[in-house]
Amino acid sequence: MTYQTLLNLSHIATATGIIMTALGGLGAYYYQKKLDAKNETKIKPIIDLCHKGISVTKKDDKTAHFIIPYCAGTNANAYNVKLKSAVILKEEEGFSLISDFDHDFPDGITLTYETGKSILYSLTPFTYDFSHIYICVKGNYTNEKGDTIFPVLDIYKYNKITNTWVRALGNEDESVRQFILGRLK
Repeated sequence: MTYQTLLNLSHIATATGIIMTALGGLGAYYYQKKLDAKNETKIKPIIDLCHKGISVTKKDDKTAHFIIPYCAGTNANAYNVKLKSAVILKEEEGFSLISDFDHDFPDGITLTYETGKSILYSLTPFTYDFSHIYICVKGNYTNEKGDTIFPVLDIYKYNKITNTWVRALGNEDESVRQFILGRLK
């Protein structure tokens, strides 16, 4: 082999290396964008009661003050949050509304894990035992891009043992949910 042949082979190896590096960089960029898009669709922001929980206090025998705090989950923020609440009375023959869906968040609310918002209102006259009422929160929120809307329908009941508001479960949740969905039609 001559020096010229070795020089030509070195140039070919260098050109091949540059082409391989360029293709590797392009592939890394392309597949990273694909991975980011896939991960973004997997991350569903969630919203739920903040750790301090629902507070309902009776000022006197006729007035109750409601504080219903919401925050986003740890995985993603919730944007354009629209929530409304209602208070439902459990009666022997079924359910009735004490307070219809209103008292919603203002426009443009973003919830994060650190920063939440609360639905605040008072009801009067309010002479009901907490164990006979449900608090229902419905609404929706979007992801950061605003291209996906997520619905919210949470139902809470009073737990006499812990003196806290907890999520209704099972048949109880289903019966209240059917009442609410029947009213929304």
